Amino acid sequence: MFNFWKKEIPNLNRSAVPQHRNTLEYEIAAALLPLMAEMIRPVGFSKNSIQIAKTFFAKHFPNYPFLNVETSIQNHIAISGHAFLRISCRHLHSMIENDSCKTVVYFLLELAAADDFIHARKMRMAQRVASYLGISENEFDGIKAKFISTNNPYFLLEIEDTASLAEVKRAYRKMILRFHPDKCLDCISEVEANDKFLQIKNAFETILKGYSVDEIK
Repeated sequence: MFNFWKKEIPNLNRSAVPQHRNTLEYEIAAALLPLMAEMIRPVGFSKNSIQIAKTFFAKHFPNYPFLNVETSIQNHIAISGHAFLRISCRHLHSMIENDSCKTVVYFLLELAAADDFIHARKMRMAQRVASYLGISENEFDGIKAKFISTNNPYFLLEIEDTASLAEVKRAYRKMILRFHPDKCLDCISEVEANDKFLQIKNAFETILKGYSVDEIK
């Protein structure tokens, strides 16, 4: 469970504590929703991301109806969530301890990686959230390291997972020329060149799924 309070609850009698805790639980859950929306934008909830979110809310916010979570997130996806990002993070930071802030960032990265890998834009968004929550760069790198995989398409294109779309396109063109079966310059067989060519093509297409049609143009 989250450590909900930065300090001991002031000026509340014992009977008022549970009610105050429930109120804070709802406030924290509501502050999480815009952040969750940014992690699953633009594709929305998938089966895997729904399960991750349900598990998280069942553990930390058992009194918060998950149906409300899905509806609220879809509403946030329909509008620009950037305006709410810093406000939500500041509100969260005022209510929970540093360890819980790290839990939030880990959860957001889990959502981002629910169906494949973490797109660069989502990684940058998670890093922004972490900075707003007072998490150091080293602490964020430690959390991020748990989600790095050699199957990551950025790894296959030999670029950083924070690369911009323009950098991804440049890397793709470079790798396609390098491993095209008719022009392969590396000392590998035609079969290996074909396999590598397809891996690069699939990696590029996978990365593009994280961008809208207008962004890709």
